[in-house]
Amino acid sequence: MSLRVRCLFVLSALALFLVLMVASAAVYPGGTYHDRTYPRHHFWYNYLCDLLHEHALGGGRNVLGARLATAGMLLLVVLMAVYWTLAPAFLPSRPVLGRVCSVVGVISSVGLIAVALTPSDRLPKFHTAAIVLATLPGLVAAAAVIVGRTFEPDVTVSIRVLGAATLLFVVATAGVFVVHTWFGGGFGRALPAFQRVAALCTVAWLGTTTFMLLRSGA
Repeated sequence: MSLRVRCLFVLSALALFLVLMVASAAVYPGGTYHDRTYPRHHFWYNYLCDLLHEHALGGGRNVLGARLATAGMLLLVVLMAVYWTLAPAFLPSRPVLGRVCSVVGVISSVGLIAVALTPSDRLPKFHTAAIVLATLPGLVAAAAVIVGRTFEPDVTVSIRVLGAATLLFVVATAGVFVVHTWFGGGFGRALPAFQRVAALCTVAWLGTTTFMLLRSGA
């Protein structure tokens, strides 16, 4: 695939991913880990992974929502794998780093398949392990691309700010997840909100950087 085709694919897949996740949230019958009686999806208190449950936390059936969320997560795997192949183009002054990020990022994307196919309600231990295994190489690649990209001479201040915010919230979310899950830290109520902000920043970073690469004549 040419660079232009890959950029167009990432942007199209990102838009479809958002549609699928919003649709899944719209049909979610309700319930969070902190309030099982909440009548619908809560933007700040539900995890994205809650949408993968065939039985919602409130007890209602969520078969359609789970199918939509699973499709969205698997699409995310593919678009992220393609996005990582763009790393050398994002880092033209650091070609070796770009190629390394591509390899590490694709490995992380493959790990995301396990996250989508191991819902936390049915396979909680596997789901947690999949998140950790997919996150570690993904964090390394993301940090390298974000830091490397922000120091390229053609990058605007707004991209630098977005990159810093994305990296900050992704790392913070990973840290809070580890503390809460493995050490019993008291971050349970805050963790879904951290996840949402990190997800929003990530979507903004993916879309903005890919669009700018496409506009530059990719």
